[in-house]
Amino acid sequence: MIEKEDKDIVEHEKMLLESLKIYYEKYFDMEMLSKLLNDTNFETREFGFIRRDDKRMYRNKSFKEPKFLREYLVTFPVNHGYIGAVYEDRVMPAMNYNQGVSIDQTKWIGRELTFDLDLTDYDEVRECNCVGRDFCEICWTLMQDAYKIVDDTLRNEFGFENIVWIFSGGRGYHAWVLDKIVYNLSEEQRKSIVAYIQLIYTTVNYEKIEDIDTISIPLRNRIYRYLVRNYFLDNDVEYLMKLNGIGKKTIENVKEKLTTLKIPERIIPLFPKQARNDMLEVIIRKRYPRLDGAVTEGHNHLIRLPGSVHMGTGYITQIVDKPDKFQPHKDGLHFLEVIGKNKEDFNLK
Repeated sequence: MIEKEDKDIVEHEKMLLESLKIYYEKYFDMEMLSKLLNDTNFETREFGFIRRDDKRMYRNKSFKEPKFLREYLVTFPVNHGYIGAVYEDRVMPAMNYNQGVSIDQTKWIGRELTFDLDLTDYDEVRECNCVGRDFCEICWTLMQDAYKIVDDTLRNEFGFENIVWIFSGGRGYHAWVLDKIVYNLSEEQRKSIVAYIQLIYTTVNYEKIEDIDTISIPLRNRIYRYLVRNYFLDNDVEYLMKLNGIGKKTIENVKEKLTTLKIPERIIPLFPKQARNDMLEVIIRKRYPRLDGAVTEGHNHLIRLPGSVHMGTGYITQIVDKPDKFQPHKDGLHFLEVIGKNKEDFNLK
Protein backbone atom coordinates (compact mmCIF):
# COMPACT_ATOMS: atom_id res chain seq x y z
CA MET A 1 0.00 0.00 0.00
CA ILE A 2 2.78 2.43 0.98
CA GLU A 3 4.66 1.66 -2.22
CA LYS A 4 1.53 2.40 -4.28
CA GLU A 5 1.00 5.71 -2.45
CA ASP A 6 4.63 6.67 -3.13
CA LYS A 7 4.18 5.90 -6.81
CA ASP A 8 0.99 7.97 -6.89
CA ILE A 9 2.80 10.94 -5.33
CA VAL A 10 5.62 10.67 -7.86
CA GLU A 11 3.17 10.44 -10.74
CA HIS A 12 1.16 13.39 -9.43
CA GLU A 13 4.27 15.56 -9.17
CA LYS A 14 5.37 14.51 -12.64
CA MET A 15 2.00 15.54 -14.09
CA LEU A 16 2.11 18.84 -12.20
CA LEU A 17 5.59 19.68 -13.46
CA GLU A 18 4.55 18.85 -17.01
CA SER A 19 1.54 21.15 -16.62
CA LEU A 20 3.77 23.99 -15.41
CA LYS A 21 6.09 23.43 -18.35
CA ILE A 22 3.17 23.64 -20.79
CA TYR A 23 1.94 26.86 -19.19
CA TYR A 24 5.31 28.66 -19.32
CA GLU A 25 6.10 27.34 -22.77
CA LYS A 26 2.79 28.22 -24.44
CA TYR A 27 0.82 30.64 -22.28
CA PHE A 28 3.21 32.81 -20.26
CA ASP A 29 2.47 36.34 -21.50
CA MET A 30 5.89 37.73 -22.34
CA GLU A 31 4.36 40.54 -24.39
CA MET A 32 2.39 41.78 -21.39
CA LEU A 33 5.51 41.67 -19.25
CA SER A 34 7.50 43.65 -21.86
CA LYS A 35 4.84 46.38 -21.89
CA LEU A 36 5.00 46.65 -18.11
CA LEU A 37 8.78 46.93 -18.04
CA ASN A 38 8.92 49.31 -21.00
CA ASP A 39 12.69 49.78 -20.94
CA THR A 40 15.73 48.73 -22.90
CA ASN A 41 17.58 47.38 -19.86
CA PHE A 42 15.99 43.95 -19.67
CA GLU A 43 19.35 42.20 -19.58
CA THR A 44 20.43 43.97 -16.37
CA ARG A 45 17.18 43.51 -14.45
CA GLU A 46 17.20 41.15 -11.47
CA PHE A 47 14.91 38.12 -11.24
CA GLY A 48 14.45 35.67 -8.41
CA PHE A 49 12.82 32.26 -8.13
CA ILE A 50 11.77 29.71 -5.55
CA ARG A 51 12.26 26.51 -7.45
CA ARG A 52 9.91 23.60 -6.98
CA ASP A 53 12.67 20.99 -6.76
CA ASP A 54 14.38 22.25 -3.61
CA LYS A 55 12.17 25.16 -2.38
CA ARG A 56 15.22 27.47 -2.19
CA MET A 57 15.27 31.13 -3.25
CA TYR A 58 17.54 31.85 -6.21
CA ARG A 59 18.30 35.56 -6.63
CA ASN A 60 20.77 37.62 -8.66
CA LYS A 61 19.51 36.17 -11.91
CA SER A 62 19.41 38.16 -15.12
CA PHE A 63 18.65 37.21 -18.71
CA LYS A 64 20.12 38.67 -21.87
CA GLU A 65 16.79 38.40 -23.70
CA PRO A 66 13.18 37.69 -22.66
CA LYS A 67 13.27 34.33 -24.43
CA PHE A 68 15.90 33.12 -21.97
CA LEU A 69 13.59 33.98 -19.07
CA ARG A 70 10.93 31.76 -20.61
CA GLU A 71 13.54 29.05 -21.17
CA TYR A 72 14.48 29.15 -17.48
CA LEU A 73 10.84 28.90 -16.39
CA VAL A 74 10.30 25.90 -18.65
CA THR A 75 13.53 24.16 -17.64
CA PHE A 76 13.24 24.78 -13.90
CA PRO A 77 9.53 24.90 -13.02
CA VAL A 78 9.20 27.32 -10.13
CA ASN A 79 6.81 27.66 -7.23
CA HIS A 80 7.21 31.44 -7.22
CA GLY A 81 8.81 33.93 -9.62
CA TYR A 82 9.89 37.46 -8.71
CA ILE A 83 11.25 40.57 -10.42
CA GLY A 84 13.38 43.41 -9.11
CA ALA A 85 15.23 46.54 -10.15
CA VAL A 86 17.51 47.35 -13.07
CA TYR A 87 21.26 47.52 -12.37
CA GLU A 88 24.30 48.84 -14.16
CA ASP A 89 25.68 45.35 -14.76
CA ARG A 90 24.09 41.98 -15.32
CA VAL A 91 23.64 40.15 -12.03
CA MET A 92 24.34 36.46 -11.70
CA PRO A 93 25.25 33.91 -9.01
CA ALA A 94 28.75 32.48 -8.73
CA MET A 95 29.03 29.17 -10.62
CA ASN A 96 31.82 26.69 -11.19
CA TYR A 97 34.32 28.87 -9.35
CA ASN A 98 33.47 31.87 -11.53
CA GLN A 99 32.87 35.05 -9.57
CA GLY A 100 29.24 36.10 -9.74
CA VAL A 101 27.83 39.62 -9.61
CA SER A 102 25.33 40.35 -6.85
CA ILE A 103 23.06 43.36 -6.51
CA ASP A 104 25.40 44.61 -3.77
CA GLN A 105 28.30 44.79 -6.21
CA THR A 106 26.72 46.91 -8.92
CA LYS A 107 24.90 50.24 -9.11
CA TRP A 108 21.13 50.42 -8.93
CA ILE A 109 19.78 52.32 -11.97
CA GLY A 110 16.04 52.39 -11.35
CA ARG A 111 12.71 50.59 -11.23
CA GLU A 112 8.97 51.13 -11.34
CA LEU A 113 7.10 52.35 -8.26
CA THR A 114 5.35 49.31 -6.79
CA PHE A 115 2.95 48.77 -3.89
CA ASP A 116 1.95 45.55 -2.12
CA LEU A 117 -1.39 44.94 -0.39
CA ASP A 118 -1.96 41.57 1.31
CA LEU A 119 -4.90 40.32 3.39
CA THR A 120 -2.62 38.63 5.91
CA ASP A 121 -1.82 42.13 7.23
CA TYR A 122 -5.51 42.53 8.11
CA ASP A 123 -5.88 39.38 10.25
CA GLU A 124 -6.41 41.49 13.37
CA VAL A 125 -9.45 43.27 11.91
CA ARG A 126 -11.01 40.77 9.50
CA GLU A 127 -14.62 40.33 10.62
CA CYS A 128 -15.16 36.95 8.97
CA ASN A 129 -13.66 33.59 9.90
CA CYS A 130 -10.68 33.91 7.56
CA VAL A 131 -7.08 34.07 8.77
CA GLY A 132 -3.71 33.68 7.10
CA ARG A 133 -3.97 32.50 3.53
CA ASP A 134 -7.73 31.99 3.60
CA PHE A 135 -10.04 34.69 2.29
CA CYS A 136 -13.65 35.10 1.21
CA GLU A 137 -15.84 37.67 -0.55
CA ILE A 138 -16.40 39.47 2.76
CA CYS A 139 -12.76 40.15 3.63
CA TRP A 140 -11.79 40.65 -0.03
CA THR A 141 -13.72 43.95 0.17
CA LEU A 142 -10.73 45.17 2.23
CA MET A 143 -8.59 44.79 -0.88
CA GLN A 144 -11.20 46.52 -3.04
CA ASP A 145 -11.36 49.46 -0.62
CA ALA A 146 -7.56 49.60 -0.38
CA TYR A 147 -7.35 49.83 -4.16
CA LYS A 148 -9.75 52.79 -4.19
CA ILE A 149 -7.79 54.72 -1.57
CA VAL A 150 -4.30 54.04 -2.99
CA ASP A 151 -5.28 54.59 -6.62
CA ASP A 152 -7.11 57.83 -5.84
CA THR A 153 -4.17 59.13 -3.79
CA LEU A 154 -1.60 58.30 -6.46
CA ARG A 155 -3.64 59.91 -9.22
CA ASN A 156 -5.05 62.98 -7.51
CA GLU A 157 -2.35 63.84 -4.98
CA PHE A 158 0.77 62.83 -6.93
CA GLY A 159 -0.51 63.21 -10.48
CA PHE A 160 0.49 59.73 -11.65
CA GLU A 161 -1.47 58.51 -14.66
CA ASN A 162 -0.09 55.15 -15.78
CA ILE A 163 -1.02 52.79 -12.94
CA VAL A 164 -1.50 49.05 -13.48
CA TRP A 165 -3.21 46.89 -10.85
CA ILE A 166 -2.25 43.24 -10.60
CA PHE A 167 -3.81 40.36 -8.66
CA SER A 168 -0.89 38.78 -6.83
CA GLY A 169 -2.22 35.26 -7.39
CA GLY A 170 -2.46 34.89 -3.63
CA ARG A 171 -4.26 37.18 -1.19
CA GLY A 172 -3.91 40.70 -2.52
CA TYR A 173 -3.05 43.31 -5.10
CA HIS A 174 0.12 44.87 -6.45
CA ALA A 175 0.11 48.34 -7.97
CA TRP A 176 2.70 49.27 -10.58
CA VAL A 177 3.15 52.98 -11.30
CA LEU A 178 4.72 53.22 -14.76
CA ASP A 179 5.00 56.99 -15.29
CA LYS A 180 8.51 57.75 -16.53
CA ILE A 181 9.22 60.11 -13.64
CA VAL A 182 9.08 57.31 -11.04
CA TYR A 183 11.81 55.20 -12.63
CA ASN A 184 14.63 57.30 -11.16
CA LEU A 185 13.07 58.11 -7.79
CA SER A 186 15.49 57.62 -4.90
CA GLU A 187 14.72 55.36 -1.97
CA GLU A 188 14.10 58.43 0.21
CA GLN A 189 11.57 59.77 -2.29
CA ARG A 190 9.82 56.41 -2.38
CA LYS A 191 9.73 56.33 1.41
CA SER A 192 8.12 59.77 1.42
CA ILE A 193 5.35 58.57 -0.89
CA VAL A 194 4.69 55.57 1.35
CA ALA A 195 4.70 57.79 4.46
CA TYR A 196 2.12 60.08 2.86
CA ILE A 197 -0.27 57.24 2.08
CA GLN A 198 0.39 54.93 5.00
CA LEU A 199 -1.43 55.42 8.30
CA ILE A 200 -1.12 51.87 9.63
CA TYR A 201 2.40 50.61 10.23
CA THR A 202 1.87 47.36 12.10
CA THR A 203 -1.09 45.17 12.97
CA VAL A 204 -0.89 46.19 16.63
CA ASN A 205 0.15 49.83 16.47
CA TYR A 206 -1.33 52.35 14.09
CA GLU A 207 -0.64 56.05 13.85
CA LYS A 208 -3.33 58.10 15.58
CA ILE A 209 -4.63 61.08 13.62
CA GLU A 210 -5.29 63.73 16.25
CA ASP A 211 -7.35 66.09 14.11
CA ILE A 212 -7.86 64.66 10.66
CA ASP A 213 -10.33 67.42 9.74
CA THR A 214 -7.67 70.13 9.64
CA ILE A 215 -4.47 68.14 9.06
CA SER A 216 -5.46 66.54 5.77
CA ILE A 217 -8.75 67.48 4.18
CA PRO A 218 -8.06 65.44 0.99
CA LEU A 219 -7.33 62.39 3.15
CA ARG A 220 -10.44 62.96 5.25
CA ASN A 221 -12.64 63.33 2.16
CA ARG A 222 -11.12 60.23 0.59
CA ILE A 223 -11.93 58.16 3.67
CA TYR A 224 -15.52 59.42 3.68
CA ARG A 225 -15.86 58.81 -0.04
CA TYR A 226 -14.56 55.25 -0.14
CA LEU A 227 -14.79 53.83 3.38
CA VAL A 228 -17.45 55.56 5.47
CA ARG A 229 -20.37 54.82 3.17
CA ASN A 230 -19.82 51.05 3.18
CA TYR A 231 -18.92 51.04 6.87
CA PHE A 232 -22.26 52.57 7.84
CA LEU A 233 -24.43 50.77 5.33
CA ASP A 234 -22.89 47.33 6.00
CA ASN A 235 -23.20 47.46 9.82
CA ASP A 236 -26.30 47.61 12.02
CA VAL A 237 -27.21 50.50 14.29
CA GLU A 238 -26.32 48.69 17.54
CA TYR A 239 -22.80 47.92 16.29
CA LEU A 240 -22.25 51.49 15.15
CA MET A 241 -23.50 52.93 18.44
CA LYS A 242 -20.39 51.51 20.05
CA LEU A 243 -18.49 54.34 18.37
CA ASN A 244 -17.88 56.90 21.11
CA GLY A 245 -20.24 59.87 21.03
CA ILE A 246 -22.51 58.79 18.16
CA GLY A 247 -26.14 58.31 19.10
CA LYS A 248 -28.86 56.20 17.56
CA LYS A 249 -30.66 59.11 15.85
CA THR A 250 -27.43 60.37 14.28
CA ILE A 251 -26.60 56.92 12.92
CA GLU A 252 -30.08 56.42 11.50
CA ASN A 253 -29.93 59.86 9.87
CA VAL A 254 -26.51 59.12 8.37
CA LYS A 255 -27.62 55.74 7.05
CA GLU A 256 -30.65 57.30 5.38
CA LYS A 257 -28.66 60.09 3.73
CA LEU A 258 -25.89 57.76 2.53
CA THR A 259 -28.35 55.75 0.46
CA THR A 260 -28.85 58.76 -1.84
CA LEU A 261 -25.85 61.08 -1.39
CA LYS A 262 -23.39 61.00 -4.30
CA ILE A 263 -20.82 62.91 -2.26
CA PRO A 264 -20.49 61.13 1.12
CA GLU A 265 -18.38 63.98 2.55
CA ARG A 266 -21.59 65.97 2.92
CA ILE A 267 -22.56 63.90 5.96
CA ILE A 268 -19.61 65.34 7.93
CA PRO A 269 -21.65 68.13 9.60
CA LEU A 270 -24.02 65.50 11.03
CA PHE A 271 -21.34 64.36 13.49
CA PRO A 272 -20.06 66.23 16.56
CA LYS A 273 -16.37 66.97 15.96
CA GLN A 274 -14.95 64.62 18.61
CA ALA A 275 -17.28 61.83 17.58
CA ARG A 276 -16.21 62.43 13.98
CA ASN A 277 -12.53 61.97 14.77
CA ASP A 278 -13.17 58.92 16.96
CA MET A 279 -15.19 57.35 14.17
CA LEU A 280 -12.49 58.02 11.59
CA GLU A 281 -9.87 56.39 13.79
CA VAL A 282 -12.00 53.25 14.06
CA ILE A 283 -12.53 53.16 10.30
CA ILE A 284 -8.83 53.77 9.63
CA ARG A 285 -7.89 50.89 11.90
CA LYS A 286 -10.45 48.52 10.38
CA ARG A 287 -10.55 49.48 6.70
CA TYR A 288 -7.62 51.70 5.69
CA PRO A 289 -4.90 50.24 3.39
CA ARG A 290 -2.01 48.43 5.08
CA LEU A 291 1.03 48.73 2.86
CA ASP A 292 4.16 46.61 2.93
CA GLY A 293 6.46 49.62 2.77
CA ALA A 294 9.60 47.60 2.01
CA VAL A 295 8.21 46.61 -1.41
CA THR A 296 7.89 50.28 -2.39
CA GLU A 297 10.90 51.76 -0.68
CA GLY A 298 13.80 49.39 -1.26
CA HIS A 299 15.53 48.97 -4.59
CA ASN A 300 16.60 45.43 -3.66
CA HIS A 301 13.12 44.15 -2.77
CA LEU A 302 11.53 41.72 -5.22
CA ILE A 303 7.87 41.64 -6.23
CA ARG A 304 5.94 38.76 -7.78
CA LEU A 305 6.60 38.33 -11.50
CA PRO A 306 3.51 39.33 -13.54
CA GLY A 307 2.23 36.42 -15.58
CA SER A 308 3.84 33.83 -13.32
CA VAL A 309 1.99 31.14 -11.38
CA HIS A 310 1.55 31.43 -7.63
CA MET A 311 1.98 27.76 -6.76
CA GLY A 312 0.42 28.20 -3.34
CA THR A 313 -2.91 28.72 -5.10
CA GLY A 314 -2.34 27.91 -8.77
CA TYR A 315 -3.60 31.33 -9.81
CA ILE A 316 -1.74 33.46 -12.32
CA THR A 317 -0.38 36.86 -11.32
CA GLN A 318 -2.62 38.82 -13.68
CA ILE A 319 -3.49 42.39 -14.62
CA VAL A 320 -6.91 43.44 -13.31
CA ASP A 321 -8.90 46.11 -15.17
CA LYS A 322 -11.48 46.72 -12.41
CA PRO A 323 -9.96 45.91 -9.00
CA ASP A 324 -13.06 47.16 -7.19
CA LYS A 325 -15.14 44.46 -8.95
CA PHE A 326 -12.60 41.63 -9.23
CA GLN A 327 -13.21 38.45 -7.20
CA PRO A 328 -10.26 35.97 -7.24
CA HIS A 329 -12.33 32.81 -6.85
CA LYS A 330 -14.59 33.84 -9.75
CA ASP A 331 -12.37 35.97 -11.98
CA GLY A 332 -8.86 34.69 -11.26
CA LEU A 333 -7.06 32.70 -13.95
CA HIS A 334 -5.89 29.29 -12.71
CA PHE A 335 -2.98 27.95 -14.73
CA LEU A 336 -4.40 24.42 -14.89
CA GLU A 337 -7.66 25.68 -16.34
CA VAL A 338 -5.69 27.84 -18.80
CA ILE A 339 -3.97 24.75 -20.19
CA GLY A 340 -7.26 22.81 -20.23
CA LYS A 341 -6.97 20.68 -17.09
CA ASN A 342 -9.20 20.36 -14.04
CA LYS A 343 -7.62 22.16 -11.11
CA GLU A 344 -9.55 19.99 -8.63
CA ASP A 345 -7.50 16.98 -9.75
CA PHE A 346 -4.28 18.52 -8.39
CA ASN A 347 -3.09 19.20 -4.87
CA LEU A 348 -0.60 22.08 -5.06
CA LYS A 349 0.75 21.85 -1.54
